[in-house]
Amino acid sequence: MDLDGEDAQLARVRQEIQTPPFFGGRKVVRVRQAKFFKQSKKQEGEDAKSPLVVSAALVTLICEDESVSQKSSLFKGQQVQFVDFSFSRRQDALGAAQVIVREELARSAMRIESSAATTLLELIGVSEKQPFVRALLQETKKIMAFKNFSGTVTEKEVRSLVARSAEAKLWDVTDAITAKNSAKALKHVQEIVQDGEDPLVILGTLASFFRQALLAREMFEDQLPLETAISNMAKLNVHRFVAEKAYRAAPSFSRSLLEQWLTKCFTISQAVKLGKVNAILALEMLICEACAR
Repeated sequence: MDLDGEDAQLARVRQEIQTPPFFGGRKVVRVRQAKFFKQSKKQEGEDAKSPLVVSAALVTLICEDESVSQKSSLFKGQQVQFVDFSFSRRQDALGAAQVIVREELARSAMRIESSAATTLLELIGVSEKQPFVRALLQETKKIMAFKNFSGTVTEKEVRSLVARSAEAKLWDVTDAITAKNSAKALKHVQEIVQDGEDPLVILGTLASFFRQALLAREMFEDQLPLETAISNMAKLNVHRFVAEKAYRAAPSFSRSLLEQWLTKCFTISQAVKLGKVNAILALEMLICEACAR
C-alpha cells in the first residue's frame, strides 16, 4: 500500500496499519511526504495520547525520513522503519534520485531516456544539500500525466515541462559570466529575482564562485590535472560538481580580477545591509564588469 501524504490523511494511515492483509503474506504501508508528521509542540502532545499503533499482524509501516521526525510522539513505542533520504555526497543523492524516478515510472510500465533522467535531476537541482524527493516525485508525476502514463520520456519533453530550480538558474548566471555573455547573465538574474530570491543570495553565490575559481586558477597555473584539482578542493569541502565547474572556468579569468571581484562582493554586501546602495543595481554592475573583462 503506497500512500502519498499530500493527499492521504492521518486517519487513512491509521486504518491501513490496523487492517491485516486480505490474501495472506505481508502488508507494507509506505507513507511519502506526510505533512502531518511534522507537528507543533501542541500537536505532539495530542499525538502522544493516540500514537500510530501497528496493531494488525504482518503489517509494516515505512515512512520517508525526509517527511517525518523520527522522534514524533505518533510513533511512541512502535517499530517503524524509516527510509533515510539524507546524503553526504552529491553522487549518492543523484544515484538515489535516478532510482526513485525509474521506479515511479516503472509503476506505469514507463521508461525514461538516460539523457532525459540526467536533465530532470539537473533542472530540479538534486543535491545532498537539501531535500529533493517531493519535488522530484511531483515533476515525475506531471511528466507521466502528460504522457498519459505510457511510453518513454524524452529529454525534449523534460525540458518543456520542468522548470529550472533556483540553484540551476544560479549556475546559469556563473556560466554566462564565464562566457562573457552579460545579456544572458542579467536575464537569468532577473528571472531569479522575479522568482522571489534575495539579491544578496545571488551575490553570495557569485562570491563563492569567484573564490572557488581563484583556488582553481592557482591549481590550473600549477598545471595540476582535473582529477587532482577536484581531489584537492574536496579536502576543502568543495563538492565535485562545483570543483569541476570552477576548474573549467578558471582559464577564463585572471587571478587579480577574481581577487578584485571577490572583494567587491563583500563590499557590496556590507553597503546593501547599511542601505547605501541598491542591491540589484550593484549586482548587475558587478556582472557587467565581470563579463566585460
